[in-house]
Amino acid sequence: MLWLTKREDQLRDDLISILKDEIAVLRKRHSTDCERIDRLMEALSRKANIDLVMPQPIPPVMERVNMSNPWKDPNLVTDKFKENQ
Repeated sequence: MLWLTKREDQLRDDLISILKDEIAVLRKRHSTDCERIDRLMEALSRKANIDLVMPQPIPPVMERVNMSNPWKDPNLVTDKFKENQ
């Protein structure tokens, strides 16, 4: 930006680099905390004699197709006699 001085530009760049480092630290801390929670849950479940069951992926939805069954459908040739009409 043209109206920023070199000093302000340098301060902004320094702030951006510090914030990027903080983001990296927080992401690493989050992943470490998630691993600790998993280990704690496993230890507690072993102590309580409970088997942990991992969730299964959601099964894909099968599209149902209606097809006629020739053994169950009425025969269109012999179904229409004159006496039945």
